[in-house]
Amino acid sequence: MGKKSHQLTPFDSKGNMLDYTGMGPEEGDGIDWRPREPFQETMTLTGMTRGRSSVKLDWLTADGRHYSMFASDFMDLVLRGDLGAGTAGLTLSGIWLTCKRGSDYGVMLAIKEES
Repeated sequence: MGKKSHQLTPFDSKGNMLDYTGMGPEEGDGIDWRPREPFQETMTLTGMTRGRSSVKLDWLTADGRHYSMFASDFMDLVLRGDLGAGTAGLTLSGIWLTCKRGSDYGVMLAIKEES
């Protein structure tokens, strides 16, 4: 994969971010490779999964699109105090960024929107 692949994030035809593809943008038939740009969104935490090399948290937007977050980025939220105390049914709004670690893709909260 070339340097350009580090600047793009893969999505499926329904707008769900793919956390792994095994290929680069030049090979991604049927994959929508989008530039990594900050985006405004509200997401709800729905679960946690274990992949080939990482633990990820699963997030869902109000319109049903899925995103994955690396456990290390979730810990950053906890340590920054962005979760608040006693949060049940965790939903966060703000500016999000996609990121790449190794061959996997994820999302991180860059700026939390105050409620």
